[in-house]
Amino acid sequence: MTVNDIFEHTMSLIDERLESGLVDATSTAIFKKNTPFLLTILQNEVIADSGYTKTETITVASAVPTAGGWIAHTMPADFYNETQIVSIETDGVYGNATDFKWEGDSVLLIPDTFIGTIKVIYTPIPAVLTALTDTMVVDNIVCTTILTYGLASRLLTNENKTLASFFNQLYEEARNRPKMRKLAYAETIKDKHDSSMSY
Repeated sequence: MTVNDIFEHTMSLIDERLESGLVDATSTAIFKKNTPFLLTILQNEVIADSGYTKTETITVASAVPTAGGWIAHTMPADFYNETQIVSIETDGVYGNATDFKWEGDSVLLIPDTFIGTIKVIYTPIPAVLTALTDTMVVDNIVCTTILTYGLASRLLTNENKTLASFFNQLYEEARNRPKMRKLAYAETIKDKHDSSMSY
């Protein structure tokens, strides 16, 4: 969905369509210019709860001893926060990575003895929206409900405070609805200390 798609939905919501079905370009010119900037703000507000993620894959082909015992990997520039770190070791063991550290905001430290693949699933920082043709990164449901209500509220702030407040209430209610529950998953625990006590 594009910035313009949300703009068009919003124009219907705030009753800016002519009988022909078109939007009056003259009366909505300022709305159109402000829309990309306002949607940048709104998308940034909802991104963490939207479920939108990216994956950074780190492959370590061989163990390379280091002075501190860790290999540093700098995450991409759009990295905001990790949601899951998966470890796929060469012996086929697949599970949530537990032996890692973060340095600063975006450097992942991996043990220098690790061989395999690390997948970091993370919430990214969306690119700034600058044009009506820009593509939104959140899903269509979020775009046609939460972001449309939010945009309507922000566009009407100086024109109709009552309607702006009404749409802002819809925006807040939609943002605070319970999210769909994530499926539970099982993880095999690695026995690193020989808990079977077999000597």
